[in-house]
Amino acid sequence: MKLKRFLVEQDLSEGKKWLDAARQVVKNHQMVYINPKNNDISDEKKRGYTILDATTANMLVQIADALSSTSKEKFTNMSLAQAISIGWKLVSK
Repeated sequence: MKLKRFLVEQDLSEGKKWLDAARQVVKNHQMVYINPKNNDISDEKKRGYTILDATTANMLVQIADALSSTSKEKFTNMSLAQAISIGWKLVSK
């Protein structure tokens, strides 16, 4: 399965940022479930996991790429839920 291979290649289960998962969702155009507390991703629905779809992931990646390095660091250190909320507010303007 693609997702399992992605986990091995990127090693997201070892505490990388949610932005890495968002980039992979955009690349594969494949929705994943992500645990906002520890950025663990799964291809199965689990309790406490949030759906990260391709549209939302693309929005997050575009915003992160447009930010300066200091702002990008602050943005990626936010929780996934905060980043999504702020991202959609920015996009709607």
